[in-house]
Amino acid sequence: MDNKPGFDTAVPVRRYQVGEYQAVILGDIESTDGREYRYIMAMIVDGSHEPKLYLALERNRDRNEEGRWLMRVMGHRLDESLGASDQWENIDQFTASAMNVAMKVLGLSDEIPALLS
Repeated sequence: MDNKPGFDTAVPVRRYQVGEYQAVILGDIESTDGREYRYIMAMIVDGSHEPKLYLALERNRDRNEEGRWLMRVMGHRLDESLGASDQWENIDQFTASAMNVAMKVLGLSDEIPALLS
């Protein structure tokens, strides 16, 4: 994958099944790319080890954009900012927003996410 967050270790906090994908929410992230990550959602096709898509919540370093946390979507030929918000600091708010984006990008709009753990 071309674009992905740089990190050595992270703790899986939640897992969801969404169609043929598992969505893994990671926390306690040890970054290797100079960014401070709060959460990362990795979308992994069942049976694969490499995520197809990431949604990362990182400390907003842009003083012109309101909100402490910036959400980015990253994948093959994809690296876009989705804006900043203080609400995404809450794991439930991050998960809902990130899941919505991931499902649109991956064409999973008809699927219902099922919490696994």
